[in-house]
Amino acid sequence: YLDELRLAVAWNRVDIASSKLFCGDIQWEPSQLEDPMRDALLGDRPALVRLFVENGLDLDEFLTWGRLSELYRGVPEASLLHQLLERRQGGAEPPHYQPRTRNPWTDLFIWALLLNRGEMATYCWEMVRKALGGRLLGCGELRGDPSGCGGEGETPGGTGWGSVFGECYGNSESRASQLLVRRSRLWGGATCLQLAWLAEARCFFAHDGVQALLTQNWWGEMERSTPVWKLLLTFFCPPLIFTHLITFRSVWLWRWRRFWGAPVTAFLGNVVMYLLFLLLFSYVLLLDFAPPPPDGPSASEALLYIWVFTLLCEELRQGCFTGHQPLAQRVRAYLQDPWNEFDLTALGLFLLGAVCRMFPRSYASGRTVLCLDFMVFTLRLIHIFAVNKQLGPKMIIVGKMMKDVFLFLFFLAVWLVAYGVTTEGLLHPSDQRLAWIFRRVFYRPYLQIFGQIPLNEIDGAGRGSPLEAEPCTNTYANWLVLVLLVIFLLVANILLLNLLIAMFSYTFAKVQGNSDTYWKSQRYSLILEYHNRPLIWGWTWPPHLGPAGPCLLFTCLPSHPRPRPRTPGSPARDLSPEQDTQLLTWEAVQKENHLLALGRQKRDSNTERLRRTSQK
Repeated sequence: YLDELRLAVAWNRVDIASSKLFCGDIQWEPSQLEDPMRDALLGDRPALVRLFVENGLDLDEFLTWGRLSELYRGVPEASLLHQLLERRQGGAEPPHYQPRTRNPWTDLFIWALLLNRGEMATYCWEMVRKALGGRLLGCGELRGDPSGCGGEGETPGGTGWGSVFGECYGNSESRASQLLVRRSRLWGGATCLQLAWLAEARCFFAHDGVQALLTQNWWGEMERSTPVWKLLLTFFCPPLIFTHLITFRSVWLWRWRRFWGAPVTAFLGNVVMYLLFLLLFSYVLLLDFAPPPPDGPSASEALLYIWVFTLLCEELRQGCFTGHQPLAQRVRAYLQDPWNEFDLTALGLFLLGAVCRMFPRSYASGRTVLCLDFMVFTLRLIHIFAVNKQLGPKMIIVGKMMKDVFLFLFFLAVWLVAYGVTTEGLLHPSDQRLAWIFRRVFYRPYLQIFGQIPLNEIDGAGRGSPLEAEPCTNTYANWLVLVLLVIFLLVANILLLNLLIAMFSYTFAKVQGNSDTYWKSQRYSLILEYHNRPLIWGWTWPPHLGPAGPCLLFTCLPSHPRPRPRTPGSPARDLSPEQDTQLLTWEAVQKENHLLALGRQKRDSNTERLRRTSQK
């Protein structure tokens, strides 16, 4: 019988094994199933693995360190995982993996994920106790596999994590919220929200339960229906916190702490202070940009330098002192955000311009750099729109369209250079002025697209110069230039511009349906950013009294922040062992209910009924 079982494993005939070998007539010892189990795992036979487990094989006894090492040694040599394992071991010994003996199904689940075996990983996930976190981890690993978690992850309410969390949320909203923000020791202290963010599980963030939690955390202990004007009025007049202008859900005595600790207050404070910063910046550039030392800089410009220094301190805090990972990982994660790169660019340009303006020779260059830097700082305001439900999704669409713009500019540049060089060679063959040549090759054809054809009326650099200083236009091939102008305008204005409009329309139609889902997933990162802002910003004095002091204070003490009040909506919470056990038990019950419902639905489907009828 053991030889027949090995043949059934080799041929992947689970029907023969279940009907002939596991029908109750043969008494199998668990030790007899260990070698077939190993072959089934290596051969990717999830149905046979399930059959062996259901008939007495104990995975706790089977999955020793040696067997798991053998499973990893069975990785195909052409796979990326095999190369990474060899690189890790340095060729000194066979690749192996030391499992956590208390979680054998988790180790097997990770092994299946690394081998991109979706069906095997799904079965292992069913046996893992921490269902939601493992499923989200699987979505990140199997994102490109339509048969695994990645395919299911894009379907809200399907057979993956969406319906599992939906089962939990329908049973108890409070426990489901705790499940999202609970730190899991098994997954390195990460929460389900963090795993979902790493896995890019956008549909998970689009779930009503997740959005309700994020909204609760965004408003803190204040009522969600609080108008923005009340928040702004209280922001500039803090004693109003102790009136009935704003409704709180907690005790009266904690209103000051709850108001300044809410992410929405930190966001509005950041917006107000940033607008004041831009106002000061523009005033310095336009009205109070003093000459180089010893005459300057002025008092307003010195205040601007102090303000920018506080912004730099905040960026250093976000990049170096936020999180519990090693410094290199924190910096790498910080640089992955395009808006952080935008901030560093703006601060770097400001530093360059401030240094140049201090010396007489580079004073004008410094002013020019600061003027360009003001544009970069102003464009940073676009990030504020991310919090708005109407404008946030439009930002996603604009970001996708930027790729179409760059593709359009490539085609336009090729056609523009071809036309510009040709016409310049035909009209001005004797002109040797390099600056004018570049103007007429690039600048003139670009303006001709918009109807600005007479060059002497639009080129500001040529105004005021005598006409006789201009080289005579070559009239020999003037007719050919006119023909080329007609063709250039025809291709640029009709073909390329309509191509760009068609690309925009396609991108808009493609992204519009999913833009809301994209925005809801990015909303998590925005709320997390302002939730991690130190509370000392509001505990010392109201932020409108001075931006420098609070920022400098919490930057100098990055390792000793004030504890933030842990509300149920906090992004991360540490539960006691008793609470953690109760929550995981409740999660396991909800997962079993979900799997039973799926099995019942499958049995009642018309396809399954036809299959059973055909077999009979």
